[in-house]
Amino acid sequence: MSKSIFMALAAGASLLAGCSTVNTIERDTPQAHPAYIQDRRVITDMDLSESLRVYGILQNYVSGDLLKIEMQVQNAHHHVKTYRYRVEWFGKDGMALPSPTDAWKTVTLEGNEPTSLTAIATTPRAVDFVIKFQHSH
Repeated sequence: MSKSIFMALAAGASLLAGCSTVNTIERDTPQAHPAYIQDRRVITDMDLSESLRVYGILQNYVSGDLLKIEMQVQNAHHHVKTYRYRVEWFGKDGMALPSPTDAWKTVTLEGNEPTSLTAIATTPRAVDFVIKFQHSH
């Protein structure tokens, strides 16, 4: 089979499989100057790490004293993927703070789609957090 016929068949198969990507448009000279926080990553699933790229985490306070974080992530595949994530909040003593918002959430991203995921602590006692990601099955 010639290379061009193989490429045409592969392209047709990917169209039938629903392969999609995302085009984005943004300001040529961004006005925002994000202040990313330093993070530490513990990778136990290399496939997940390569599939869902985390580019950075921003933090701010809302309502005066509630910690808000924004994770900038991207589906690194060329097809739709669904992921699960949750945020666990911790007080200054290092102990976990129970929160009604710490349940697993899902996010579905098109191929190569970037997005921002946000979470807001429900108590001003939250000073730290742990973000967990999983493949959704």
